[in-house]
Amino acid sequence: MIKLFWRAFLGFWLATTLIVVGTALVIHEMEPNGFPRPPKSRLFNQDPQAMRLLQIATRDAVNSTQPEFIQQLKSMPFWMQRSIFAVNAQGQELLDRTPPKAVSMLAEKLDQRRPFKRLERDHRQYFGRLIQLQDGSTIRLVVLSPDDKKNIFLQLFLMNFWPILLIAILISGTLCFFLARNLSRPIEALKTATQKIAAGELNYRVGPIMGNRKDELGSLAADFDQMSERLESAMTAQQRLIKDVSHELRSPLMRLQFALGLAQQKTTGEASEDINKARLAADYLNNIISDILSIPINTQEPWPLEDSIDVEALLKNILEELQPTFAKKQVALQFTTKRQDPALVATRGNILLGVFDNILSNALRHTPEQSTIHVNLKQSEDDWIIDVRDQGLGVSSAQLEEIFAPFYRTDEARDRMRGGVGLGLSIAKRTIALHKGKIRALHNQPSGLHIEIKLPILR
Repeated sequence: MIKLFWRAFLGFWLATTLIVVGTALVIHEMEPNGFPRPPKSRLFNQDPQAMRLLQIATRDAVNSTQPEFIQQLKSMPFWMQRSIFAVNAQGQELLDRTPPKAVSMLAEKLDQRRPFKRLERDHRQYFGRLIQLQDGSTIRLVVLSPDDKKNIFLQLFLMNFWPILLIAILISGTLCFFLARNLSRPIEALKTATQKIAAGELNYRVGPIMGNRKDELGSLAADFDQMSERLESAMTAQQRLIKDVSHELRSPLMRLQFALGLAQQKTTGEASEDINKARLAADYLNNIISDILSIPINTQEPWPLEDSIDVEALLKNILEELQPTFAKKQVALQFTTKRQDPALVATRGNILLGVFDNILSNALRHTPEQSTIHVNLKQSEDDWIIDVRDQGLGVSSAQLEEIFAPFYRTDEARDRMRGGVGLGLSIAKRTIALHKGKIRALHNQPSGLHIEIKLPILR
């Protein structure tokens, strides 16, 4: 698809070029040349191309001396010179050429009583005109009908107007370029702003890019920023409300869990099983509240990275702690690394621990028994890259982005049974974003899910 800028630029430029060329053609056709029509002009109109040459040759003759007129003839292109002959009063050709016999015959017949005359010889027409120069000398000018098929009108047009056309096209192209950019740049800015807002950057504003525009596009940008500001305020208020409510629910939930624990100790049989189900439900609710409270309200708020950590050491500690859980399910953990420097990244506290712990636990949850989860640490030019690959069923291509949305679950019934609430990857994405890193999901080959995390190298 051709971008709006190029469509506007080429459209304006083509239209301007056509106007310039059309105007030049009209001027060239209707150009006043001071060439008087003979009484029997129909004789001269039999060959418009020859007449055009005669007009060009005699245009400034009355204001020129004989040396100046000779210089004008010499400055003509060769294809014009070979069709034009100028004979002085002594019968000499001014360009020292030997004119054809028909030219000499026609020149001898031109006088003050018959300054215009036409002659046809050997299927070719000759047009003659008697002119008097500024210094009083008399010149007999004879033009031959062109013997080729070239369009003399077009050739003369290009010869006379091409410098003006070139300058006009370049100037119009420059003006059209800035005009097209002035129209398309605000639209591109609005498109970028829409993509930023859709990606969650609710604090993005398009007004500073627009400058002080007072037209309709400037008003649209102001309305867009106002909409974004209201949307950001509404989302922030909603997130704060959810956190406040979750925080208020935690205290009575903890008392409920404590009471259920005491009740289970004092009962046996079917009542104990019912109490145990209630405890599992309470634990499930507590997990949801904990995950909600872990989500940052706004990723754009100041969040300085005051600490540093060795990612390799962190991964090894997490894998060592999870080893019994993986062994219980008969899932192997394989860790490999390709690095040249200490794997240091800037962080804050121990928040990355929860990210990798959640991703590895999620991989274990969806990996079948008797399989392997691969963890790889490698170094690029600017980032540490951590790959976690499982051998589960994976997800569809459409779900590779959706799994990072809050409360999204690929298999709701299964995740609910296993304790997943659909917040782990959402929290991981926000946490990695706070570290100026990136996280994405890919297909693992031949099956499974591949989570790739990039964290900037701490130099």
